[in-house]
Amino acid sequence: MKSAAPPLRNSLPAGNNVAVHFSETPSFFRIGSDPLDAVPNAMISYASTTRGITVTVRPIYLDEPSDLLEREFAFGYAIQIENTSPNEVQLLRRRWIIEAGNGSRQDLTGDGALRPHPVIAPGETHVHDGSCTIESFRGTVEGNYLVQRADGEQFRVSVPPFPLHAAAN
Repeated sequence: MKSAAPPLRNSLPAGNNVAVHFSETPSFFRIGSDPLDAVPNAMISYASTTRGITVTVRPIYLDEPSDLLEREFAFGYAIQIENTSPNEVQLLRRRWIIEAGNGSRQDLTGDGALRPHPVIAPGETHVHDGSCTIESFRGTVEGNYLVQRADGEQFRVSVPPFPLHAAAN
């Protein structure tokens, strides 16, 4: 079975044929200065805001590492977290729920992808990328980030649900 995801840093444990990989800087989205505009034929952006923290995700189908015969469909996504609140926040953990069209579901939690736990000042943005491989043409991803303000208050910031569609570019 070939590796279905591009070589990214900070791999998370995989299971049930879903592999998720993250890195701090957008490696396969790096073309221009705005990582969410880097891939002209990427799928549309999905955004949600929680308490002044906006998470924007732009997924893309990755044809090269995908393998139709092996039923391995790879997707990448650029993630931008913008702090428009008056408070500094630190990313502590993330939770990703990845559901493939065949009904398989992965619920992944942890902080490995977020180390060294970036702090996002008011008006600043943190960007990273990720990828996943599923066994069906379609799927969905949703989740949240656990963040902490300087005063110690913790809250969850929603990741907007976004679809995965093979060959949708």
